[in-house]
Amino acid sequence: MEGSGALRLTKQEHLTQGYITAGDRAYLIGAQDGGFPDLGWHVPGEMGGLWAHPVKLLDGFWLAVDGVWLTGATRFASGPFWSEHEYRLGDLSAVRRQFVPDGEPALIVRYVLRGAAGRTVRLQFLARSDLQGVWLADQLGLTDGADRAAFDPARQAWVIRDERNPWTVVVGARGLAPRAHACGEDLWGPERTEGRGISVALDYDLALAADGEAAIDFVVAGSHEGAEAACAAFDRAVRDPEAHWAAKRGRYGRLLRMSRLQVPDAAVQRAWDWIKCNYDWLVRDVPGLGRFLGAGAPDYMWLFGCDSAYAVLGCLALGQHELAVETLDALRRVSWQANGESGRVIHEATPLGHVYHRGNVQETPQYVNAVWQTFLWTGDMDFLRRSYPFCRQGLLGWVMGERCAPGEALPRGSGMMEVEGLDLQMIDAAAYTAQALEALAGMAEAVGDAETAGRSRRLREAVCRRLDEAFWIEEEGMYGDLLATPGEIAPRLRALVVRSVRSQYVDHARPDVRAAYAHLLARAEADPNPDARRPWLLKNWIVITPLEAGLAPAERASRVLARVESSEFTGPWGMYLNGIERAAAMSINTGVLAVAELNYGRPDEALARVRVLAETLERHMPGAVPEILPDGGCFLQAWSGYAIAWPVVSQVFGLQPRAHERTLLLRPRFPAGWPRASLRDVRVGTNRFDLEWDGAVLTVTSREPGWAVEAEGVPLHMTAGRQACE
Repeated sequence: MEGSGALRLTKQEHLTQGYITAGDRAYLIGAQDGGFPDLGWHVPGEMGGLWAHPVKLLDGFWLAVDGVWLTGATRFASGPFWSEHEYRLGDLSAVRRQFVPDGEPALIVRYVLRGAAGRTVRLQFLARSDLQGVWLADQLGLTDGADRAAFDPARQAWVIRDERNPWTVVVGARGLAPRAHACGEDLWGPERTEGRGISVALDYDLALAADGEAAIDFVVAGSHEGAEAACAAFDRAVRDPEAHWAAKRGRYGRLLRMSRLQVPDAAVQRAWDWIKCNYDWLVRDVPGLGRFLGAGAPDYMWLFGCDSAYAVLGCLALGQHELAVETLDALRRVSWQANGESGRVIHEATPLGHVYHRGNVQETPQYVNAVWQTFLWTGDMDFLRRSYPFCRQGLLGWVMGERCAPGEALPRGSGMMEVEGLDLQMIDAAAYTAQALEALAGMAEAVGDAETAGRSRRLREAVCRRLDEAFWIEEEGMYGDLLATPGEIAPRLRALVVRSVRSQYVDHARPDVRAAYAHLLARAEADPNPDARRPWLLKNWIVITPLEAGLAPAERASRVLARVESSEFTGPWGMYLNGIERAAAMSINTGVLAVAELNYGRPDEALARVRVLAETLERHMPGAVPEILPDGGCFLQAWSGYAIAWPVVSQVFGLQPRAHERTLLLRPRFPAGWPRASLRDVRVGTNRFDLEWDGAVLTVTSREPGWAVEAEGVPLHMTAGRQACE
């Protein structure tokens, strides 16, 4: 498993933090020091270890060398598809490297030992099973049973089964028969973990030449469908690890060659290829559910509506078009099953297909927007045709029908903010609905539905007009979070006063926050018109969504951005989730702020936000951009890719494709600090484009002939690529 390429980051401090090593069928989560602590909260303490959705296989594994466990790695390294831990053990050094083969519910782990003196070392490999279903499996009748192990002499491996379910995991080494083997519930290595698992041990002798090295490969594979499937996966993985490594390395080479960026900004440049890898680490291919992009590690490795709608835009920008289509297809299928023919998009579904939340109001228009952008970038008419009826029904029938009161243009219900009580007419739901109505009109025109196109544009005008007049607070120079009567808002503010005693992000009392909410409550209680509906500014980040959607008039946008960029709303690590609490900044709203800045001609301010995200690359897991900046929440988060890739490709370089029409409009907004910049091998439909900015002229190379390319605001020079010339 050599030749892993130049993309590598190492770390020697804070190695108790988490990491992920992933393939599409399985992934491993542990600590960078090589340990496997109980972590995560969805299934408390069980979100780490080895998973092959919809089941967990192992809590972890450990190696003893001459009776001493390898613990406390001194160095951790991330590669594009692998990870490794370095250890010192007396006169020996050891490296543990692992990767997950493409298409297999399996993990391959190689230990390499080096020493000055030649000798035979005694090894014991111990693995702790914890076969159990994903979060909420018990609600589907899948109750976790105790694990039972049997040694398979044909494979010289352990086969472990859950006593109540067909869930199975197989553990063994490649090409070596153990000199001894043992199992037991009370057989422990250097760590104890929770769960109903069993430990299995395999003992080997390994010859180590003087000043040389020796290697041993272990394979773990599993299945939720039974021992036969698990053993077959083990056999495929153990047969030729080098071939699996080479195949994955080749695929990553192709993935990294797409959307190659060169810019004079070290942080953004460094993060660019890692974002491509971050997306690939989150790909899940779950039997019975499909292939899709998970939301985040360790606790959100499954399907979400809101998260996916943002994240797939980053996939488009980085050339991962198939993943965008697969994710949106999976969301549509699960949503149909959960919500019938309403067209409502679910919020969250586990890898068993169990829908935990049927969907917030803004998620359906977000989905419509994502489908439209995916069509514009791919030109995939089959995808549009199978998506269009669902989008039309969801937006017109559910959002603008069931969720709107008679005569009202703005939907009612919970939006992005997962705060109890924020379930009235929300600014984000209104902004995304206006955006989605324009998207639906475009879809309708593409499929020849003129009636729906006209209706959608008329509704969009009504939503935009109502949003602008209803949510704007002139004395604040801001849009409000929600519309409510004083009678509706008062109990919600009382709940916020109670909640503000402690923030979920800050472990101490916040009297300033309590005072701010109490002041708003006093205003509501003293309002002489308790039934008059008006906007309320709670300073949640969603107040910038009209700017993200490009709906705000320029003068209003300027006022909003000036205030949002102040310390009231934005700190050293991005935009706060809430300008009253000022306790946490997330990658998603900081990325949305970058998009908003670019919409209104402020590329330097946008670049500052993108750079902040890029600078988190080594704060937790090397190579991953986290959910909460700079190093909190999920250490790997899909929508962080949107926050970096989408504004750079779609707005800084300005790509606005219509692949089905073979046209590309460019509206670039280059920062002043980028006198030169290039973006090569950008996928649009079946074509590839290279773009190069020299500070004065934008040169565009098209691989295919017959494409219409226009640029606004900059001189354009067109050239033909090799494929076009041929």
